[in-house]
Amino acid sequence: MYNRILVPLDGSEIADTALPHVEEVAKKFGAEVLLLQAVPALEQVIMQTSAASPMGPGSMGEISVDVAQETMDAEKAAAQAYLEDIQQRLAGDGIQASCHIREGHPGSVILEFAAESNIDLIAMCTHGRGGLGRLVFGSVTDEVLRNAPDLPMLLVRARNKE
Repeated sequence: MYNRILVPLDGSEIADTALPHVEEVAKKFGAEVLLLQAVPALEQVIMQTSAASPMGPGSMGEISVDVAQETMDAEKAAAQAYLEDIQQRLAGDGIQASCHIREGHPGSVILEFAAESNIDLIAMCTHGRGGLGRLVFGSVTDEVLRNAPDLPMLLVRARNKE
């Protein structure tokens, strides 16, 4: 039934709460797990770097581009290490997994990756925000759920740590 399970992660403990559920499903169906993390595109990092610049927004010199590239490279390296750690844990449990890093807005990245990778199930954690919280902060999970109506999703609600 499920051969390829997409697990979008962002490096947070909250996102990781979906993993035990994914492990159970993957073991039951012998499914491959595709671990995915979206990192900001270079243009987005440049905008963030230039906005934080002492010279103010719009001061995009070569230094901003270089700093943005270094920042992006560091984010990709951290994402790769994080995903590989999870991949090794899954392999230790006999689950085939692969790591994937893509640039862009997380919701768009997840939807595009799912479409191009023949995914049978998307497993994600949700922060459980509703109402005003979702309106203010947005929801990647909500975006994926609304734009991938034909794809089954396993949604795990994050535990409150309050």
